[in-house]
This record gives sequence, structure tokens and C-alpha cells, in this order.
Amino acid sequence: MVDGRPKPEDASELLGQSRMRYWGKLTFRVRTAVILTLFILITALAVGFAFRNVASLLQVKQTNLDLQDDAQEFAEQLELIAGPISPERSQAWNRHAATHELHHWFLRVFDEKKKLTWETISVPDSLQSLTLGNTDIQESGKYRFLNRPFYRSPSRNKGNPTGWIQVGCSLELVEDSMAQLDRLLLWVFLIVVVLGPVVSLILSAQLLNPLTDLTKQAAELSVTNRTQVLGLRGSGDELDSFAGTVNSLLSRVRSHLKANEDWIANSAHQLRSPLAAITSNVEVVLGRLPDGKSSDMLSSVLNECEYLNKLVQQLLLLSEANAIGLKSKCSQIRLDTMIRESSDFFEALATANNISLNFNSLEPITVLANHEHLRIVLHNIIDNAIKYTLENGSVEIELTKTSSSECTLRVSDTGIGISPTDLARVSRRFFRSDSGRDPATTPRGTGLGLNIVKTIVEGIDGRLEIDSSLGKGTTVQIVLPIVG
Repeated sequence: MVDGRPKPEDASELLGQSRMRYWGKLTFRVRTAVILTLFILITALAVGFAFRNVASLLQVKQTNLDLQDDAQEFAEQLELIAGPISPERSQAWNRHAATHELHHWFLRVFDEKKKLTWETISVPDSLQSLTLGNTDIQESGKYRFLNRPFYRSPSRNKGNPTGWIQVGCSLELVEDSMAQLDRLLLWVFLIVVVLGPVVSLILSAQLLNPLTDLTKQAAELSVTNRTQVLGLRGSGDELDSFAGTVNSLLSRVRSHLKANEDWIANSAHQLRSPLAAITSNVEVVLGRLPDGKSSDMLSSVLNECEYLNKLVQQLLLLSEANAIGLKSKCSQIRLDTMIRESSDFFEALATANNISLNFNSLEPITVLANHEHLRIVLHNIIDNAIKYTLENGSVEIELTKTSSSECTLRVSDTGIGISPTDLARVSRRFFRSDSGRDPATTPRGTGLGLNIVKTIVEGIDGRLEIDSSLGKGTTVQIVLPIVG
């Protein structure tokens, strides 16, 4: 910093960082389009510049060839003339010079002493005399010249020229042609500037279509569905290599999850027998003890055993569902009938808590599912709705056919609700939301119920959607494919 102002190198660095931040905010498609646009513009400039230089060289080359041809022609004609140029020939040459199809040329004739003897009327007034001995192409201002000696016998045998001719032309028409070419190239470049970004966006979209398709496939992948992988195009390019890498990663992750699930299932199986033995022994001892502090302690132990037993049963159910596949042993089930049966099961619990359990609509709908798994889903969501609804609240159940191929089961309560932060994690394994809950009155859960519901629902091609407001209630929606 100098006098409170950034140093030039600091300002340059800040400017570079600002540009990088702006560039980083652009989408990959837009960045690809920008790069393609710059490539098109630079290519257009390079091609235009090269084309103009080639055209200029060709013009110069053609002019030189014309001058050499004209000089050869006039030299041959002068070698055949014995005396001075006749008026008829002078008139013809003047007319020829004035009506040349490419450029206006002129002719000068000098004697052996290099004295001017004749010239066309097209010779410019501002023309300066050039050295006649130089037979190369010469330029003076806007004019190009070629000097050439001519011979008449017997001077030819002596090697001394009879005279000199000087053929020249104006470069104005060449310059006009190049100016027209410049205007044409400018218009072409402006068209490229206008159409370049549009073409670049189209090209970038086409180039990125395979990557977009790959991204869509990746977004639909499920780690728990072991048959889902990214499709290979068979071209063996970088995208196929990337898809293969993702598939390999998926395989490793699924193997790791499978190992964890097997460990959980084995552990749950090992826990069932000790828990059953502990529970039965505690019940026997509790039945023999009189009321008192020991009885209360044993009751707490028994409650904890029941909680552990419920947790073990849910872990076994979760591992079983992931292992055998949720579409196995599926049958057609009248969902509305099963909802009524599950509601009747919880009617006593709702009445005991002074909670009204209502049916808004139960359309007759048949779904394809595993009977036991579907019963677990209904019991979980109805049980949660009653469990987390305060006294004098209500639970509304609705089953409707939302399309020709889907139905929606909606269970809404007026309970304590879920915070937005917890709502995003509520269906994860072992996650329990504590927002708005009183531990003294709210039953303890295992954190597996909604995860089991989600696993079962997604396993039969359904969707679980949860909407909740803290202190206002929760709505659980299950969308399932229907039969018929």
C-alpha cells in the first residue's frame, strides 16, 4: 500500500482474482462457448489475414506478368518498325492503353541514346524518369514499371539496343480491388462476430450432451440398488473411462455397505438370544419381588430390554430388506383395506391420548407389494403421527388416485413438527430429531423407522415425501404405483 492506495502489482493481482472469480461463476457450457467463440474469432482473423495477403501477392504477381507480356509484345512490334511510329499505330496503342481490362497502362519509347521519342497520352504528369538500364520491376508512387531494350538488325548482331521501352501501370485499380476485398472481409468478420457466440453455444451443447446424459444417469443412481450402473457408450473415450471409474467406485461402496449390513445383521442375530434370556429372567425375578426400589429398578431394566429388542428386530428387518430385495414375494394388495386395518390397530392408542383419527378419503386402490413390508410402512407412519401429536390433536389419513398409474397416501398430523434442519436428515439411519420434543412425554425412538419406510417404499418403485413445520405438524406422503 502506498498512501492508502494499493501498489500497482497488488491492483493487478486483485484484478486477476476478480476475473477468475467471475470466470468461475460461469457454467461449464458457457465457458466452453466462450472458448469456442474466441477460437472462431481468432481463426476468422487469421484466415482473413492470410487470404488478404495471398490475394495481394496474386494481384502483384498478375500485374508483373501483364507488364512482362506487354513489354514483350511492344518490343516485338517495335523491332519490326523501320522508322518512327505512325499516327495509326500511335492511335491504336493509345486506345489500347485507355481500355485495358485490368488496369490503365502507359508506354514510353526511347532511342538508343535513351531520349524519349514517343509516349502514350495515358502517361501521368507526375511520373518521374527511372533508370532505363534497370530491367527489374520498379515502383514509383502509385505506379509500377518495367524497362526493356529492343533490337533491330544490324544492331542485334552488335549487342547494342536500338532503343528502350518503358511499360508501366497504375496501382489504383489494384488498391481498389484490395479495398473491396477488405470491405468484404470486414462484413464477413462482423457476421462471424454475431453468429460466432450462437454457433458456439450450439456446439458446446452438442459437445456436452454426452456429459449431460452421464450426469443424469449418475443422479438417478442408488447405492443400494446393486443393478444400477452408468452405461458405457462403447467408444472407449474419456467419458467411457470416467463412467467405468464411477462404476468401479460404486462397486466398492456397495461391497463396503454389504459388509456393514452383514455385520449389523450378524450382530443383531447374536443379540436376540441374550436379550430374550435377560428379559425372561428379569420378568421371573420381578414377579417374585415385592413392590419397592428393587422392583422399580428391574422394571427399568425390563423397559430397556424391550427397547433393545425392538431395535434388534428393526435392524434385522432392514438387513433382510436390503439382502433379498423388496420386490420378492410381492402380491396384489388392497391398500385401502390395509390402511383401515392398521388404523383400527392404533385406534385405542389415539383414543387414550385424546387424538382424533380421521379418514378424509380412502379410494379403492390395489398395489403390488410385500404384505408384511407394507404393513410395517403403515404402522410406522401412523404410529409416528399419533406418537408426536399432543393431546386434543388430530391425525388425517387420505388415499387418492393421483394419475392412471400412481396413488398417494397422505398422513397429516397436528403434532410438534420437525425443524427445517432436521427435516433433511430425518430419514437417515439412527437420526432422531429432538427439536420441539419433551423427553419426559415423548416416547423414545430408535431412529430407524423412517429409514425402513423409505427403503421399503423405494424398493417397490415408490417415493417418500415429508413436509413439516415446527410446532404446526407433519405431513407424510407416499406415492406408489398402482395395479390396473
